[in-house]
This record gives sequence, structure tokens and C-alpha cells, in this order.
Amino acid sequence: MSGLKAFISQNGRRIYKILPLPHRVKYFMLNAMYSLLGGSGLFNGIPNYESWKRHTYGMPLQAGVLGPVAAADYARVLGELSFPVVENPVVSVIIPAYGRLDHTLMCLRSIAANMPRAPVEIIVAEDASGDQDILRLAQVAGLRFIVNPVNLGFLRSCNNAAAQAHGDYLFFLNNDTEVTPGWLDSLLDLFATHPDCGLAGSRLVYPDGSLQEAGGVIWRDASGMNLGKFDDPRRLCYGYVKEVDYVSGAAILVPAALFRELGAFDERYVPAYYEDTDLAFQIRAAGRKVLYQPASRVIHYEGVSHGKDVGSGIKAYQVVNQQKFREKWQAVLQASHFPKDQDLFLARDRSAARKTILIIDHDLPQPDQDAGSRVMQCFIQLFLQMGMNVKFWSHRDWPDAAYAGPLEQAGVELFYGEEYAGRFPAWIKAHGGYLDYVLLSRPLSSKDYMAPLRRHSRAKRLYYGHDIHYLRMEAEAGLRQDRLLATAAAVMKRLEQRLWREADVVYYPSASETATVQAAMPDVVARTVPLFFYETKAAPAHTPLAGRRDLLFVGGFRHAPNADAVQWFVQEILPRIHATRPEVRVTIVGSQATPAILALASEAVTVAGHVSEAELRRCYQQARVAIVPLRFGAGVKGKVLEAMHEGVPVVTTAVGLQGLAGLEHTMPAADTADAFAAQVLELLADDHAWQARSEAASRYIEENFSVEAMRRIFALDMPAEPA
Repeated sequence: MSGLKAFISQNGRRIYKILPLPHRVKYFMLNAMYSLLGGSGLFNGIPNYESWKRHTYGMPLQAGVLGPVAAADYARVLGELSFPVVENPVVSVIIPAYGRLDHTLMCLRSIAANMPRAPVEIIVAEDASGDQDILRLAQVAGLRFIVNPVNLGFLRSCNNAAAQAHGDYLFFLNNDTEVTPGWLDSLLDLFATHPDCGLAGSRLVYPDGSLQEAGGVIWRDASGMNLGKFDDPRRLCYGYVKEVDYVSGAAILVPAALFRELGAFDERYVPAYYEDTDLAFQIRAAGRKVLYQPASRVIHYEGVSHGKDVGSGIKAYQVVNQQKFREKWQAVLQASHFPKDQDLFLARDRSAARKTILIIDHDLPQPDQDAGSRVMQCFIQLFLQMGMNVKFWSHRDWPDAAYAGPLEQAGVELFYGEEYAGRFPAWIKAHGGYLDYVLLSRPLSSKDYMAPLRRHSRAKRLYYGHDIHYLRMEAEAGLRQDRLLATAAAVMKRLEQRLWREADVVYYPSASETATVQAAMPDVVARTVPLFFYETKAAPAHTPLAGRRDLLFVGGFRHAPNADAVQWFVQEILPRIHATRPEVRVTIVGSQATPAILALASEAVTVAGHVSEAELRRCYQQARVAIVPLRFGAGVKGKVLEAMHEGVPVVTTAVGLQGLAGLEHTMPAADTADAFAAQVLELLADDHAWQARSEAASRYIEENFSVEAMRRIFALDMPAEPA
């Protein structure tokens, strides 16, 4: 029964859908019993709607703006404002102004309330407006207040202030704006994580909370499009870092040296308009990228300074300068930009010259929770390194959105939640022609997508199974003599073999699994891809060998083999170890521990549950032996690789060694309780044996689990260069 409970918990409602009708009733009844016993059963993983809503709709539609400062409050606000004096600022924030103290104070007040981590100097460049009120800014402590002797116009005023700035970066910020938490730090982060970034811009939001811009597109005729204008800024399509044609100069960050090297804003566009777009094109011509940063949110009162009528005043230069811009960049526009309003799917993140891959998996990757998520994290990272435009569709409608942020910051567009739930057929019908590859992950997450993919897209269909599920299920059914599990295994076998037939390429992490595929279906292209890659060696351990004395198990308990493994170890193997070494302690680390796992805790056994990555690293550094006592399962085991990468010797079974060819010579399988205990005791007592196994494990990882090893396999089917 415990195996069935774990099986139900792992697969949730989806396995119910593929069971033959006579078994559905039995499954539902058993599930109901399991739920009464405290399990989550059929309803395991029913999404946390509130968690998703907090992430996606955490930004209120009504922006909660401060608003312009009333004249009656000038004296009070001026008296409250002050900024630190910084000798060596990282960023110079340049705020061009032409009078309008009400808005300029609003802008400065928002900066003071949301000071960044990086040292900054704040510069207000007043362009000889004749407004006496604006001159009161001279009294603000720490503010660099520059008053132009004559009116220079917006563009020249910005250039003049930039020439006097001391920062390594220049942040141009309109005075009719309010910044919000993270406005500058998140932009600086882009330059740290994207060495080719040359210009970064914010998500601009109107005071009513609607979107002004999530980056911009320039069409072949030199006209522009503010992406998402007047839309809901909380939509996922505006939530990921992406390359764009330009970012509006209302809030942009650029390295000061690069800005000066390019000659600052081109004065052919005096007094204003298109100078920011031209800068973006110059930066791209210099080999750098223009990136949109959704985490930098700036509220913009558009049109306060120059109005909105392109037929009069300074705003009229928008039309004049568009023609100048088109003349300057005509060759680039013709070669790499789309006709107006065409192919927005590609234009919005400059992906026309890149391959686009859509990944479909059961959930957003949770790399601190399970090995399968770490696999997908490695794949995503590699595809990005290969220059691909990566999209991710979550089969789970309401995933744990806490894991969305790192993906979006890496440049991955996500699809989940209310906007996309149940809408894949319509989405793929509209956009399938733009996809080059679709990577489907896991059988239960893939079965509903093959038909619409075949119907609406010519993308190459790639299937990654993680392990051959039916083999694992057959092994568990045999171990437990469970007819229901045997029936479920037979259903799973039919499903997995159907997916193999429908895919263009099938991937598994072990040669034995790809051999199984090829034996069943010789015409199917099946390849073995490394489970993980490790870009660097693990850092040296802080704990001397003499200080390592305990055992460590790592594995999430949504996975039935892990629950069985630790129960077998504690009940059968640990007493044999304690007969010789009674002082030995065991730490069990893993998410979603069941009541049965929690009940294993004792003076000798610590059930730590889920831990952070830093805490897990400390566990490895203090462990003498990593134990992987699996009695059933399939595929390469991530916990074995992780321990080996950390240099901790592993004791495991033949199941734990599956797919790791050659490792049995330095890590012999221990399939009985006596053999397992004997290997553990040897590594506890013999420092030489410990060191030899640790070094052999590290060499194995270096030779077989590198970025290049994984890249070579995927490159056979996904050449990174455009077709």
C-alpha cells in the first residue's frame, strides 16, 4: 500500500486519465482512502492559485503612485529630500528638466524612497526654462543641480549632463517618472549576467497601472511600436528579459564609456525624438545588445513635457526625425526588420535570426526540489548558450510561481496560468509556424500535445523521457506483488511507446534505455544525453576527512523509489552498521517527506526535509558516505551524480548504477543489506579506500558530464545556426 500511495502522490490526477475504465473506480476509491489517511492523492499538485496570483498579479494594476507634488508642499518635500554624497559613483542618474518642479520633485522623492544598492549620484539638468521654482532644487543636499546657461534642448542637455557625470554607467531618467523598488539594481544585474549587454531599459507603466512599453519594435519603414501599450503589464509575455530593437529613453542605462565612444546622442535629432532609438541601433552596430528588464518598473507620465500632438511644438520633431532615422539606417532596416505589423512573434524579441525552441514539461523547473528539474535547468541553460530563443510551457496550469523569476531573468518566456490554461491548441495554431523545435518532457506531460503539434507546426518534435517509466513501474509492481501497479505499468508502456513513434528524436540519459527504445522500434532515432552537466569542479571541502563520520541520503519523496530506499536502509541496513559502529548518524534530505518518512526520525536518524542549496552543500561537505539504497527505478540517478561531483563516495545498488557504464569497477553494487552495510563500514574505517573512491568519482564526472558532452548530442538534431 505504501508504494501505491507514493505512486499516486507522484503522478496525481494524470495517471487516472490513462487507466482503463474498470480500474478508475478502484483507483479513485484507493485514492479516497489515502486522502483520509492524510495523503494528497488524486488531488496532489492541485495548483496553489494564490501563489500564482501573488507572482503574476503581485504588481497591482492601480500603480499606487505618489503623483506630482503640489505647490503647497514644495517647501516640506524640499526640506525632507537629501541624497548621499558619493565620491566614486557606479551610476550617474541624469534627470533632464525644463521647469516643472512638481514632477521633478515627484521623481526625486521616488528615488529617495527606493535607493539602489549601488552608489549613485543624482544629477538634475535644468535647461534654462526660466521657471524660478525649479531653482529651489539647489538646496537639496547631495543633489548635483546643473543649470544650463542657455536653452540647449532636450538632447543637448542630456549630452551636456553626461559629459559632467562621474559614474561608470549613465541612467537617463525623465523627470515625469516615479521609480519603484529594484528599478536600478535589476538593470545593473543585466550587465553582470549578460556581458554583451550595451543598453538596458525599464518596463514603463502609466499612472493608471496600464502598460506603456515592454521594449519596442522598429519596423522596416522606421516607425516604432511600444510593445504592450495600454495592455495589462502583468501578462507573462511582458515578464521576461529579452533583446529588443530599442528601449524608450525615459528610463535607460548605458555604460558611460560606451556612450562617449559612440559620440553620445546624435545631434542630428536635435531637439528631441529618435535619439534613444538611434543609440540602440548604434550599440547594436558596435556588437552589443539592447535588453528589456521587466524587473525594473518605472511609472511614466508620458507627454508632460512635450505633449502628445505630433502636429505642433517639439512633438512635431517625432515625424521629422523618423525620416532622418530612416535615411541613416535604411540598409539595416531593409536587411533585418519586418514590414510594419508583420511577424510580431519574431520581432518582439529579435528572434528572426535565432532558432526557437518550445519546452513542454509538467511544471516549472524546481532545481532545489528534484533531479528532473535540475535536468531541465541544464537543458535550458545549454539551449540559451547555443543562442536559441527558449520558451517554456507548463503542463500544470498553476505551478509554483516562485520558480518563474530565475527563468524569466535568464530570458525564457513562460506560458502558464489563467491566460494559457487549456489553450495550447489555439496557441500552437497561431504560432506553431514560428517554432523550430519542441522538446516534450515526461510521458504524462507530453501525451496531450503531440496531436496539435503535428497538426499546426512543422517543428522537429523531440522527446525526453527522464527514465523509461514503465520499467520502473514494472519493477515496483514485481517487488510489491501489486496487480494494480502492474496494470498501470502496462498502460504506461503503451503510452511511452506511442510517444516514441510520434517523436522525431527520443532522448534518454542512459545507453541501456536508448537500447530499449531501439530494440522495440528500430526505426526510431534514440540518443543518449548526459543527465546533468557540471561547468566547474566542486569547491574544496572545508571539513577534514577525520571530521566526516555520518551518512547522507538526498532525494525528493514525490518519487516512490526514494521512499522505499530510505525505509529499507533504516529498517534493514542501519542496524547492521550500528552493530559495529553504533555512533553513526544518518541525515535524510528531501522535499515532501511523507508521514512514513518523518516517522523514521530517531536519535540516529535526522529527517531534515527540504533544505536550501547552501545547506545541502554543507551536508555534502560534512558527510562521510552518500547512500543510495534504491531497490527499483530506471535511468541515471541524479543523486548519485551529485554526490560524486561533491567528491563524496557513494554506496548504492545495481539500480543506482543504471546507465553509468564503467562505474561498477570503482563503485561495486551492493544489493543486499549485508553487502550494503559492509561497503559503508569500509568507507567509514578506511581513509585510503575513501580517498580512492572520491577521486575516481570526480574523474568520472569530469569525463562524462560536461557542457560540451551534452552540447554534442543536442547539436546532432539542433544546429544552433539559422537554417
